[in-house]
Amino acid sequence: MKKAFIFILLAVCHHTCCLQAQQINQQEFNNMKAAFIKTFAKDFDIAGDTIQPDKTGVDFWLVTLKPKKEGLFIINHLFEHNENWGYQYNSREYEINVLPQGTKRWIAAPCSSFSICMGDSTVVPILMDTNIVKHFFSDTTRYTKPHIAFAAQTTAYYKRDIEEGFLKAQIQNNVPELSCMGIRVRSSVYRSLDRSAVTYSAFFKAIQEGKFNLIIGKETVPITILPQNGSFKTLSGHISTYSWEDHVGSSGGGGGYDLSNTTLRVGDILIVPYLSFVEYRGKERPVENKLKINKADFSIKNDGYDYWLNNK
Repeated sequence: MKKAFIFILLAVCHHTCCLQAQQINQQEFNNMKAAFIKTFAKDFDIAGDTIQPDKTGVDFWLVTLKPKKEGLFIINHLFEHNENWGYQYNSREYEINVLPQGTKRWIAAPCSSFSICMGDSTVVPILMDTNIVKHFFSDTTRYTKPHIAFAAQTTAYYKRDIEEGFLKAQIQNNVPELSCMGIRVRSSVYRSLDRSAVTYSAFFKAIQEGKFNLIIGKETVPITILPQNGSFKTLSGHISTYSWEDHVGSSGGGGGYDLSNTTLRVGDILIVPYLSFVEYRGKERPVENKLKINKADFSIKNDGYDYWLNNK
């Protein structure tokens, strides 16, 4: 009994310490928020904000932005770490590609959206780690070359797929909200040249409103389809990072905070990878180009950051 009491006491003390570690200095937060507004108020309205942790318990300031105009915008969060805590200087760069209202988008599921339209809003997560000592913001990219929207590159990539044509396939589509355009296969050779990563994807066009789970093989994708001019809130989908100190740096890009639910509008193009495997040279895997597409009642798992969209 005594051992159990000590264990509980230690657990409570640990929980209290964690909470204290996550406490945020109000004045520092106000200064950071003022700097953010000063930098981006010309392009966006702040429709809401809150502080919430990610899945590891690290706090983020979630800022909901509503664009005032069309264009490609950069949200560059620069910050400095405490001494002896990782790289001293850091950059987390979000890209927001704003299209005219009702513009057709190309969406690879499941993910957050690389493009939004006028009338939509997007949540930008600003890291609030307790090891950060200074925050700065910029509306320019760190890249010196002319910046092309990641969303535009992605669209061109998938348009090329359609232009090259689809595989001959037997497709049974039992989902009236989506028109199946066809299937494509992509193969990427490993550096060793002895094998390839193979991915089969199905291409759809959203043709009517609905909310359901799309089922293709072993893949289940929660889908919400809005009217062509409907509006929604999403997470900023593309993020690149860079950290540096003393002429040494590290970079990353392409990732983001994915959502379980994929939101479309009527007219959008949806790409769903449904089969992936590694194939060795001389041991090619035969794949029967038959596809059965079904749907089920809408439900989402807790594997995405959808809960971040509930901030006010």
